[in-house]
Amino acid sequence: MVDSILHGVAVLLAAWAAGHPGDAYALSDARQADGPVTTYGGVVAWWGSERGKNTRLTVWRAGRPPRRLRVSMSPRHRMLDVGPGPDGAPWVVYPKCTNNGRCAIWGYDLRTARAQDLRVGEGVAAAIWHQTVVVVRQSRPSAPSELLVATVGQGGAAAKPLSLPRHGGPAFGDTIGLDLRGDRVALSAWESGDDVRFASLVAGTLGDTRHAQIIGTGGSGEECTTTVSSPTLTAHAITWLHATTATYGSCRRIRELRRRDLATGARSYARVGAVSSKQAVVAGSHMITLSPWPHDNGANDRQACGPDWMAQDPKAIGCMVRLLPAARWHAGETGG
Repeated sequence: MVDSILHGVAVLLAAWAAGHPGDAYALSDARQADGPVTTYGGVVAWWGSERGKNTRLTVWRAGRPPRRLRVSMSPRHRMLDVGPGPDGAPWVVYPKCTNNGRCAIWGYDLRTARAQDLRVGEGVAAAIWHQTVVVVRQSRPSAPSELLVATVGQGGAAAKPLSLPRHGGPAFGDTIGLDLRGDRVALSAWESGDDVRFASLVAGTLGDTRHAQIIGTGGSGEECTTTVSSPTLTAHAITWLHATTATYGSCRRIRELRRRDLATGARSYARVGAVSSKQAVVAGSHMITLSPWPHDNGANDRQACGPDWMAQDPKAIGCMVRLLPAARWHAGETGG
């Protein structure tokens, strides 16, 4: 009963906040695990939970409360993407996995409220643009992964491999974020391996990956972890979150959205705020973030909201999806 009341209050606050973009309000429970936040066409989607349990696909549009849909997350694979589906309406695509670990790519049509297997073969992550789907295949976490381009309904055998440059290491591993817009694709991924690793954000076109570029980089070390997450392609630019999280106080923390103009290469940045966000996207006049809550000034923000950590420790810090004021962009490489 208490949880239902708290959820109802959160929904009312979210609806009120949509009309007050100058303020920051919660769009989700504060016990969520770290996971992607993605946007297209005014729709923002993430895997939402109630008190850290019952994780389901959640979507939000400005002026409306968040909606938790009847789509459950596969426990080991958290990736999702929003894009126009075969009928032109916004679709959310995600992996749906069996008990033996095999995953197929499914799509949820937000206009018809129907989910279906896209019939593009196996995959642990995907992004959609009408009939085209970019798929990531991977045998197990931290193992090498491959990127393919497929067509809805034509099966996995018809998918064609895509080769993109990496910052270092032998192959891409776990996917951090994936987006597709027209013939342009953006992939953010760790490189395969269990030790200190690089993270790369790469953007290119489906027809000519030879000219794909490394847009941003990060990595995992003993003290600092820098991620390049939430890649989002717009009509003229790519935006992403560049965030450094830490276990020790000596780590230099950076929390900012970065943007690169795809025509000119010009870069700009917008500060996200004091909380070490895990995800951040721009949706209309709002900025949406997923951040540790309550935060502890960065003392343990690298582990905060980790799915495994939260499952083991009921008192672990959780994440919250928050609605923030519009991004204020500054010219240059970084705000430091």
